[in-house]
Amino acid sequence: MNKILLLTLLAAMMVINGTAKTSTTEGLKGKVKSVKETVYTAIDIFGEPTKGEINYHSLTKYDDNGNKIEYNHYNSDGSFSHKFTWKYDSKGKKIERYSSEDDILSLKETFTYDDKGNVAVHNLYNSDGIIRTDTYKYRYDNNDNWIERIKYESKANTASTITERIIEYYE
Repeated sequence: MNKILLLTLLAAMMVINGTAKTSTTEGLKGKVKSVKETVYTAIDIFGEPTKGEINYHSLTKYDDNGNKIEYNHYNSDGSFSHKFTWKYDSKGKKIERYSSEDDILSLKETFTYDDKGNVAVHNLYNSDGIIRTDTYKYRYDNNDNWIERIKYESKANTASTITERIIEYYE
């Protein structure tokens, strides 16, 4: 149950950006095929942060267009924990994301976009079917960038969050 809650929270955090390009979202440059990461506990030795024990490992894979297509998470001992996989449309927009543990699908997400390319509907499914549908409404500035996003959750059928952005432009 805790893993499903964690996966749900991670999914919600990743919804905001419809795509995950290596060149922008993750700060990577060039045609990246994969990235292996090891995350350590930081320990202080004489005022300097130093690597302590391993927290976890991960392996992220990208397609030729720079879209994140697979993320594998491994425990500190190297054992597999969970996996995310993504599918994109012809415009590079994320349309599906899957979460699995032990090769068993635990969550599926689908995304549809408005005419400005922002997530309009986010559906979350478990093995029993749809568990939540979030819809988003936007208010835009003169440059067609959204400056306010209101998230509506299907269960409550009311607005659950309002995100405001202040965008500063060069003149």
